Amino acid sequence: MKNLITLLFSLFILTFSSCSKNDDSNQNIDGTLLIGKWKIVSIKNNNEVMNLDNCSTGTYKEYKTDNRYYEHYLCGTTSYLDPSDYSLSNNKITYVFDDPGLDEPIFKVNIDELTNNSLITSFQREGNGLSISVVIVYTKI
Repeated sequence: MKNLITLLFSLFILTFSSCSKNDDSNQNIDGTLLIGKWKIVSIKNNNEVMNLDNCSTGTYKEYKTDNRYYEHYLCGTTSYLDPSDYSLSNNKITYVFDDPGLDEPIFKVNIDELTNNSLITSFQREGNGLSISVVIVYTKI
């Protein structure tokens, strides 16, 4: 009888300790899916959908296998390339910008979704009495 009680107690503990909440935020993403060029489809700022202007639609991000990231800007006849380093950890992209004059040379965004053709990122910022929450949807080009 004592062995049966010990066995049942062990099964009870094992059952509840092995079950965990399914938390995708701690899942490692497949970084190979990020490699390539991504164009903005939509932007939400504090849950308000923003209109994309010609500069936004002419801009795309490019992630390389050597952990270099390039923001290609095209606005009218003006274009330039903004490079930086990036790293992936769980569901976050960390950017380290090359410009030493930036107030925040390191910037982190969450990856909410990443598939072969879709990338959804989000970030939140607070400061100067403002609080913003931004969600950006990209498609692979």
